[in-house]
Amino acid sequence: MTPDKHIVSGIILGAGAYAITGNMILSAASFLSAFMCDIDHAIEYGMYCARTKVKPTLKEFSSGEYFAKKDTICVIFHAYEYLVALIIAAIITRHPVAVGIAMGYALHLILDTIGNDCTFIGYCITYRIKVRFKIGKICVKNMAG
Repeated sequence: MTPDKHIVSGIILGAGAYAITGNMILSAASFLSAFMCDIDHAIEYGMYCARTKVKPTLKEFSSGEYFAKKDTICVIFHAYEYLVALIIAAIITRHPVAVGIAMGYALHLILDTIGNDCTFIGYCITYRIKVRFKIGKICVKNMAG
């Protein structure tokens, strides 16, 4: 799912959280965490461009076609293992920031799992490490071939 869609979903989540709880901190945390983990895409694309000496373009970055070109997909900030830790922290602390971050991050991963080519297990960092980040083991289209 593209970052703009995550921003829109974050706005909806944050507004909903505020409407229900009246807590601006919870609202802001849920809004921000719904899209902030996508920073790993910029990091990964920047590393790809530097390594291959390819001139970065918004089209290539937005489309994600660079993943197929490099045959790997790392996205280090996308992992259900982190979500479990965030939910535990939210339950233990009951702090609005922790709850909001868990909510936004959960929304992000769910939307990515539904809207992208990767499998559920492809969004587990331990699995991606195990398969050495090979796109053919992580993404559905590539698994068929």
